[in-house]
Amino acid sequence: MIEDERLEQIIRSKNYIEHVPELLEGIQDLNWPNASRIVDFLKPRAREVYPFVKNVLTTNDEMWIYWVLSKLVSSWPNEIVIFLEEDLIVLAENLDIFLETDLLSIEILLNNNLISHQYTRELLENKEAYIRGEIGKFQPELIDEFIELENIRIEILLTDVSQIVDYVKENSKKLHIKDKYEALHRFLKSVQDILMKLDN
Repeated sequence: MIEDERLEQIIRSKNYIEHVPELLEGIQDLNWPNASRIVDFLKPRAREVYPFVKNVLTTNDEMWIYWVLSKLVSSWPNEIVIFLEEDLIVLAENLDIFLETDLLSIEILLNNNLISHQYTRELLENKEAYIRGEIGKFQPELIDEFIELENIRIEILLTDVSQIVDYVKENSKKLHIKDKYEALHRFLKSVQDILMKLDN
């Protein structure tokens, strides 16, 4: 998180490049103060920024990677993105069902003609098969419980919001499993959307 005064100091600096790692840390969460201003400052400076972005892409911080990919790399020209090709392929071959950084990497690679449609299809079909297998492990009784939990949550929100904290505490384990189940379905839909684009 970078405060206003510090950001102004960096922006006015002649040697702003030495502060790029600090600026990138300021977009680990785009809800932080000045995160959008930092994106606006870094976006047009792709040539100077991409070597530092390579370091971010090799971290285990999926949220940070997501913001860097979606707010910077996805808007950069091909002649810069090509320097990130290997890192993007590594991300594309991983699996990230919650933030979908793997799918975002695939789309960036596709948009910059850095990955073949055939290899993309293989990657996506493997992901699709794996996700279907994971979804298939959820028993019908458990899915019914998820539906009931959602009905209770909606009822609380419509009647007495103050009960939501107790609801989360009492059902934390099942809610965590429910989140994964829903994330798997969202991920599957995203995979199918990209496969449809390949067919068009």
